[in-house]
Amino acid sequence: MFRPGEVIPQTAPYLIRHFKHRPEHVLTAVVGGVFPECRQCKLAARFTLLDPTVFRAHAAIESDPDFAPQNSFAAKV
Repeated sequence: MFRPGEVIPQTAPYLIRHFKHRPEHVLTAVVGGVFPECRQCKLAARFTLLDPTVFRAHAAIESDPDFAPQNSFAAKV
């Protein structure tokens, strides 16, 4: 689990958990960046690395010309 201000270790999807004000959601974070502080819950937000193979699957679907963006799984995340 990662906290705001820590360096993002790999490009992948992360589950974000907020402190009471918002449901959890997914963010694709890019390696070398820094996990952001939430405007509402500040440093209480937490980031959990999701399976990176899911990220690669999203990229494959997005690059497949047979899938329109509104139909791809990645567009729904």
